[in-house]
Amino acid sequence: DHVLILSVDGLRPDALAVTGPERLPNFARLLQGCCTLDARCDPDWSVTLPNHVGMLTGRFVEGEHGHGWTLNDMPPPGMLLRPDMDSVIHVATRAGLRTGAFAAKKKFVLLSSSWGPMIQDFGIEESAFAVVGRVCQFWAGSPAPSLAFAHVAEPDAAGHAEGWTLDPDSPYSAAIARVDVALGVLFEWLDAHPEQRAHTAIILTADHGGGVPLKNHHGAERALLNRRIPFLVWTGNGAAHGELYALNPKHYAAPLEQDPDRSARGAPPVRNSDAANLTLDLLGLPPLEDADANPRQELRIVPRTTP
Repeated sequence: DHVLILSVDGLRPDALAVTGPERLPNFARLLQGCCTLDARCDPDWSVTLPNHVGMLTGRFVEGEHGHGWTLNDMPPPGMLLRPDMDSVIHVATRAGLRTGAFAAKKKFVLLSSSWGPMIQDFGIEESAFAVVGRVCQFWAGSPAPSLAFAHVAEPDAAGHAEGWTLDPDSPYSAAIARVDVALGVLFEWLDAHPEQRAHTAIILTADHGGGVPLKNHHGAERALLNRRIPFLVWTGNGAAHGELYALNPKHYAAPLEQDPDRSARGAPPVRNSDAANLTLDLLGLPPLEDADANPRQELRIVPRTTP
C-alpha cells in the first residue's frame, strides 16, 4: 500500500560493504531485504538530475524513448520535463494514491514545476533528518495508499568537499553514518505503526557513486567508481529477501567490472531506473509505457516458492 523511493545522493555501494552493521545498523536492516551492491546508474550519464528523472520515469536519458533531460543545474523558469511523458507520480495519481516528494537540493524544484498538480506534498529540505521527517509526516497524514520519493544529499556533499574516501574517519564515511541515523528515525516511525510497516516497501538506490577524480564524478562518465551504485529493496512484511541477480537470472546479469551500454545484447544490469516500474508493480499498478528499464515488470524481489 505504501512505497518509498529513497535516493542517497553519491552513495558508493562499497561504503556499505566495508562498514559493519555496528556503525550502519539501519542500512544493515535494509540489506536484509532483497539487494545488490553491483547496480548501475544511467548508461550514459552519472550526474544527479538526469538520473533522478530516470528513477521516476523508468527511462534512460538518451535513446529512442529517452527522457532527454541533461541539465544538472537549477532549471531556469519555464524549462520543464516533457508534458507527454508519464512518471510513477502520474500513474499513482490516476490510481487515486497520495503522492509526496521531498529533496535536499533546490534544483529538484524541477519536479514540482513539471508535475506540481500531481504531487500533493512537496518540500526542499536541507538535511537527511528533515527529509525523513517530511516522509514520516506524509505517512502520518493519512493511512490511504501512497507513493513517496525522497532524496538526501550528505554523502554527495562530503564527497565533493573532501573526496569519496572510505576511511572510517573520513567526512564521506561520517556523512553516510548520519544518513544511517536518519534512516533510524524512519524505521522508528514504522516500528511504532506496525500495521503500516507490514504494508510498506522501501527502494533505496543512488544517482551515482564518486571518486574519479577524487572529489568528483563529473567528466568521467565511464569510471566504474562513479557508476556502481546500490539497489536495496526492503518490505515491512519480510517478504523481500535475497540477492537480486540470483533471483533474476533470466532477465538481469551482474556487470561486475563492466557496464554494458544501451545497445549491448544480453541481460542488462540492474539500474536505478528499474525503481520506477518496480514501484508500480509493488503498488499493483501497470508499467510505464515506453520505459527502458524493467518494462514488463519482471524484476523479482521475492524468492520463488517450491511445491
